[in-house]
Amino acid sequence: MLTQLTTATLFAALLVTPVFAQSSSTADQTRMQKQGMQTNQAQAADKSKSDKKQASHAGDQSKARNDHAGKSATAHDGMNRQGMDHQGMGHGMMKQGGMAQNDHKMMQGQMNAAQVQKMTEGWPEPSRKAIQAMSEKYGPPAAVTADMVLWNEAGPWKRTAVYREAVPHQFPMPHMDVLQQWTDYKAPPSKYDELAMFDGSVVLARTAGEISARCDKEPANILALNLADEVASGKRSVEEARKMYGEQIKALMEGKPAPYTEKLMFTTAGDTQAPDKALAGM
Repeated sequence: MLTQLTTATLFAALLVTPVFAQSSSTADQTRMQKQGMQTNQAQAADKSKSDKKQASHAGDQSKARNDHAGKSATAHDGMNRQGMDHQGMGHGMMKQGGMAQNDHKMMQGQMNAAQVQKMTEGWPEPSRKAIQAMSEKYGPPAAVTADMVLWNEAGPWKRTAVYREAVPHQFPMPHMDVLQQWTDYKAPPSKYDELAMFDGSVVLARTAGEISARCDKEPANILALNLADEVASGKRSVEEARKMYGEQIKALMEGKPAPYTEKLMFTTAGDTQAPDKALAGM
């Protein structure tokens, strides 16, 4: 009986085995098919990535070429602009040079009354009045700076200057000293103290051989130098000269004759300069 069971069991096993084997084979095929499909999909994805990478690389190369072309064009443009700017600067420098030349000419007396007025419009009123008076009498100035208007060899004067800065002066009455005028003159050094006591606005330049007066109006300067000459020559004392100064100014203001204010009454002959002497061993 045992033999029969065993035989039956073996027979059943033989019947089942092909079915199991067949099922196993089918599953393997399915797995292989899936793996094949996955492999194909992976390859397709890799190919797509590769294509995209190539396309991206080609795009980068195209962009680089365009950027290079753009930069070249920009650089060329820049060079052209620089050239134009350089030309513009050159023209600007030429214009500036022309202006500088024009300014130089104006400084040499080519300025008209309107230009002088514009350049000195912010100056104190005494200075502007003196400029107007000198311009009307002697014509355009030789030079105008930020602080001074200058005439050379105008009338009896070696130089005439109107200053922007006004210096207060109380003698013979309060006024502002803005107008200084020079002429050649040689005074004895022993008289310098007396001349200083007569009028502090009378200035002697011994080395240059010049004398000047600084007041608000030209007649007052003429008066001061005429009386200074009389003090230097001993004709008047300091006190007498100061008194005479006041009398002449009063007469001028009242419209009466004041001859000491009309013209210089002294003449200068010969060399007025005093170069002095060198010290021993120098």
